[in-house]
Amino acid sequence: MDIKTSVISGRALNTPWLRPHPHVAILEVYVRPSSSLNEICGEHGGRLKIKIKSPPEDGKANLELVSFLALILKIPKNKMTLIKGESSRQKCLLVELSVYEIELMIKANLF
Repeated sequence: MDIKTSVISGRALNTPWLRPHPHVAILEVYVRPSSSLNEICGEHGGRLKIKIKSPPEDGKANLELVSFLALILKIPKNKMTLIKGESSRQKCLLVELSVYEIELMIKANLF
C-alpha cells in the first residue's frame, strides 16, 4: 500500500511520516531545497518528501516549506510549527489538523 491509497475509514494507514498527537498531528518530512518547483513527491526514508524552490539559506527554505504546506492543507501558516530540524533536511512539524484531514489533503495533491 502506498501513500496514494492509504486513507481508509478515517484512520491513517501505513503513513510513518504522520502521527497523531493530542489535538494536532506531527508531520515528518524530508525536504529537498533549491528545486525547480514546490511539490510533494512521495516518501524518503519514512518521511514525506517535499521539494522546495528556495535555497537552504537564512531559513528561506523553512519559510517556504511552511507556506507551501499551509497552502496544500488549506490552513493559516500560524497553525503549523516547525518543532525539529531547523537546519536539517529531515524536519518535524506540528500541524493543527487531524491525521485524517492531513492525509486527505496530501492524497489530493499526489494526483
